[in-house]
Amino acid sequence: MYRNNVIHKPASYPSRRFTMIPPTDMRQIIQGYENLREALDPSIDIIVHCHNEFDLPSMLQFARDLESIKPLWLEDPLPVLYHESWKTLKQVSRIPLNTGEKLEGPWEFYPFMVNSAIDMLQPDLVFAGGYSACWRIADMAEHFSIPLTVHNVGNVLQNAMTAQFAVSTRNFVMTETNFGNWPMHGDLVKETLEIKDGMLKVPDGPGIGVTPNEEAIKENRMPGEPYWD
Repeated sequence: MYRNNVIHKPASYPSRRFTMIPPTDMRQIIQGYENLREALDPSIDIIVHCHNEFDLPSMLQFARDLESIKPLWLEDPLPVLYHESWKTLKQVSRIPLNTGEKLEGPWEFYPFMVNSAIDMLQPDLVFAGGYSACWRIADMAEHFSIPLTVHNVGNVLQNAMTAQFAVSTRNFVMTETNFGNWPMHGDLVKETLEIKDGMLKVPDGPGIGVTPNEEAIKENRMPGEPYWD
């Protein structure tokens, strides 16, 4: 969608490219979001995800031009790890900034908090260090009055894990999920997870609340993938 006329490789992620958005593309992108906002019911919020791909000048302009559609948040606008550009963007953007799905451990999250460079944080239980690390992240974020919106694109087991984390975390707001997009979701556990009006009923069984269906898990392995007892 974007022309790769400017490429830069940040030192901390030498294989990671991020791109400037030229004015012609910017106008087209903004028009697309304005069309989307006009077409959608006002009760539906829009989240704008940038996948950590763009540079500071592009995101400064993008945040200004995107204000009219009032997104819920602007997600991962700059390269992954904290640097001063995040703070600069936060000071300018009137759209809340959110990041964290690629961060690992509490101390990759901490600079965003202590430097007032973020509005929301989005740890992933699998990537950020499990329950213990994510509770530490949540506790630190609470001291800075920062809410958590949990990243979650795993299978039904991660959905159950995230639900347990949610009900035990004071500053949890919401989680994304791909539940329903995978045909085998319901087969991987013996219980049925209930979702109604966008809300998941927290499973109340032992542990994470659900019982893995080992036979279904084995059947859905990739070719050659071992099964870990």
